[in-house]
Amino acid sequence: MRRVIIIHRWEGGSHDDWRPWLKSELEKIGYEVLVPDMPDTNTPVIEKWVSKIKEVVGEPDGDTYFIGHSIGCQAILRYLQTVDTPVGGAVFVAGWFNLSNLESDEVKEIAKPWIEMPMDIDKLRTILHRSTLLISDNDPYGYFEENKQKFGMLKSEMKIIHNGGHLTAEDGYSEFPQIISELKNIVIKQYFQITTDRMFTALESFHLWKKMNMLMNINEVGPEVAQKNVDIFRKHWDFFHPVMAGAYKMFIIDLSIFFDAEKYEDTFSLHKLVESIKESISESEYKDLLQKIKDIKKKHGPAINLLLTLRNSDVAHQKMEKKKRLIIYKEIEDLFIGVQEILNLLSKYFNGAYTMWDHVGKNVEHGTEWVMENLERGEKDRLKEIEEKYKVDLGA
Repeated sequence: MRRVIIIHRWEGGSHDDWRPWLKSELEKIGYEVLVPDMPDTNTPVIEKWVSKIKEVVGEPDGDTYFIGHSIGCQAILRYLQTVDTPVGGAVFVAGWFNLSNLESDEVKEIAKPWIEMPMDIDKLRTILHRSTLLISDNDPYGYFEENKQKFGMLKSEMKIIHNGGHLTAEDGYSEFPQIISELKNIVIKQYFQITTDRMFTALESFHLWKKMNMLMNINEVGPEVAQKNVDIFRKHWDFFHPVMAGAYKMFIIDLSIFFDAEKYEDTFSLHKLVESIKESISESEYKDLLQKIKDIKKKHGPAINLLLTLRNSDVAHQKMEKKKRLIIYKEIEDLFIGVQEILNLLSKYFNGAYTMWDHVGKNVEHGTEWVMENLERGEKDRLKEIEEKYKVDLGA
């Protein structure tokens, strides 16, 4: 379950500004929401606030998201410096690295460590891959350009709000729908990245399984080389058998999930990807996108149907008697090209990156050949060592 931790502003709390409304709205759409009251909110101390966040969060993971307001953004970033597990993302509201127009010398002293104690931006980028800054162009605490620049170093997306002040209830923000929109956008981008990564791994698995089969195929490498490879495979069968079986199952399962018509929650299916952008584009654009995807799927219909059959009979529901089915390498390779075409159609709605997988097959082939060559060389060296040690002739 996705969790959202909301950290309030200086002199704020869990029940002011837009926080009660936001907690209620996020819970309605399935998030677990935690909104702690931070310690000594009138005189915030870095160590105390970071410690409180640690207590609330427990073990962070990719389903942990943060929303901070003003000094709450700082507290979140300083907390994230202390963890090693990447989190889902963050929305920063009126975030700052520097402040102006502070009311008194006492307030300046409280703010001083928050402003002057440096943060490890490089470390933060490894933990926080997706974030958005909502910032007003007339924030009373100033340093608009500097704060934008600092959040830019974190690769945060910038959303500038005209005349929003410090984005508090007093500024008219007792409800703040844009925060929900930005959080959804972060989740969608994360989901697209996971899908792309899984498809890339599935493609690597397919080429590994294909190459290992071809190494034992007389028509591909000739009888002498094929027999030599079979001998190597037999000698190291405890290694090669699970590798081949695992590679086969991985590309079958991941491709099947991608094309599955079932509306499973929290899967990286094509259906889920398309549904996630429905609200953000026009009806005509959505229909055009669906038609293009339909055309690609139709072109690869037989291969998709075969994959679903293999998934249901050989992987998901292991049958006692396996039927031999002909898997044509070219059809599966073409299907992965279809997946690449679909992801490139969708990429402009997520991260704009263009997917290119042309190098994968060659890389996997070279790597597998290198392993086989070194196993063969290692076996020869092992036999020579035995001959020298025991003064025998093994024909090495």
